[in-house]
Amino acid sequence: MWYIFSINFTGSYLPLKVLETEKGAITSSNAICRYLAAIRPETGLLGDSVFEAAEIDSWVDFASNELDLPASVWVYPVVGYMQFSQAAYEKAKADLAASLAALDSHLLTRTFLVTDQVTLADIAVASSLVSPFKLVADKNFLKPFTHVVRWFTTCVKQEEFIAVIGAVTMCKTELKAPGQAADKKAAGGKKSEKTDKKADKKKGKKEDKPAAPAPVKKVEHPYKIMDREAPSTMIMDREAP
Repeated sequence: MWYIFSINFTGSYLPLKVLETEKGAITSSNAICRYLAAIRPETGLLGDSVFEAAEIDSWVDFASNELDLPASVWVYPVVGYMQFSQAAYEKAKADLAASLAALDSHLLTRTFLVTDQVTLADIAVASSLVSPFKLVADKNFLKPFTHVVRWFTTCVKQEEFIAVIGAVTMCKTELKAPGQAADKKAAGGKKSEKTDKKADKKKGKKEDKPAAPAPVKKVEHPYKIMDREAPSTMIMDREAP
């Protein structure tokens, strides 16, 4: 008999997954998944050879190291787990895109990641992508990763996936975090874009026209000012004898 439950040490941290077995507790999602797959070898979740098992392990690590972090930084501000940071947001999107590019290349000629069926590799990687693909990764973001989208939709439409995570609806419009500025193009559409172009054109015309030079103020010589205020008795224009 075994049980899976969560421990939340403080309100600011996400729950820690724990699997309680007859022999003791197992912590960490990846360790729990490996244990459950190992006690049911007939499912093929760990492959059919030591090499396939190693490949599967590498994809489980890929999900943790290359997908979970950027996906979390992108999604967590949207769902209220952390504050929004523009720099972190842009880096998270770039890092996730780089990881998806590598994944897309691997899936070019494959239906699943390692074998001809769903393995723990597919479960781990697809699970890491559920939240971003539902909430923030819209069609424009996923456009370069057609093989990833095909593989992901194949996985999440499996009965076993639906029984756990329910039906997955892909993101159509990226959800924004509180404090995140809305994309100007998305908010205003084509009309806003045209208005901006007209404004820029007018601004350009105004900037092209040179400004009139400011009038130069004639400054009197200090001696003239002094002579006007306190006239001298010396006659400066008398002819020499």
